[in-house]
Amino acid sequence: MDSVMEGHKENGHHIPAQTKMADMMMMQMTFYVGVDVTVLFEGWKVKTTTQLIFTLLFWFLLGFLYQGLKFFRKWLQKKCSCTEYTSLLSNKSGTSPTGPSLALHCVQTVLQVVQTVLSYFLMLVVMTYNVWLCLAVVVGDALGYFIFCRHDASFEDHCDHCSV
Repeated sequence: MDSVMEGHKENGHHIPAQTKMADMMMMQMTFYVGVDVTVLFEGWKVKTTTQLIFTLLFWFLLGFLYQGLKFFRKWLQKKCSCTEYTSLLSNKSGTSPTGPSLALHCVQTVLQVVQTVLSYFLMLVVMTYNVWLCLAVVVGDALGYFIFCRHDASFEDHCDHCSV
């Protein structure tokens, strides 16, 4: 708190002592092109071009894998539904299965949680308003959609950000 009263430097700019704490905690609200960015956590500060390139590759890959995870969940659901239908047809006892197994439901639940957390992280990275990070996320997501969602036409209806 003493540094607030005496003033300090932040991002190369001197912050006067009379600046209030609330003013110092303002979030970037306009898009900017630059190397100096904090990504999600106070400890993840990008200061050099090399750090930025590795950070961009990381978020590009996560954007790509986000679409892969969505496709995998849909594929798993479709495969298990097909298996249940086949077992229903071959079931000689006359009883029908009551739906997906508990194990499959647990796997789908864990994958849903991972997908939700990943989507929030991607959203928060875009909300840094750093143009390079936004482009990395968007291009990774677009390439993932192109690769994963083009093989199954019926999947396209379910391959948007609001669907399962």
